[in-house]
Amino acid sequence: MTTNGNAKLRAWRENHGKTQADVGDEIGVSPEAVARYESTSGSALSPGLLVAVQMELISGGDVALEDWGFGPEVFQALDRLCRARKRRARSKGDSPAGDE
Repeated sequence: MTTNGNAKLRAWRENHGKTQADVGDEIGVSPEAVARYESTSGSALSPGLLVAVQMELISGGDVALEDWGFGPEVFQALDRLCRARKRRARSKGDSPAGDE
């Protein structure tokens, strides 16, 4: 599933003066997991969707979902989910999570 996410993550992290522990703290994984996401060897690890979303958020889009092989169908599904949640929240009179 990994495309060029490993190289982009490492480059982004180094350009921003962050350690693997810093990134791990920000995305909710161990420093060892970050090392494996950055690896180009047989020990490489591809992040799950939630971790990949966190990476895109903290990097301002420099390490995007597409860099890990997530395609348009993922964006479409997330968009449908967000719209459905907003509709449900409006129908209940609540403020949807993430609406600010």
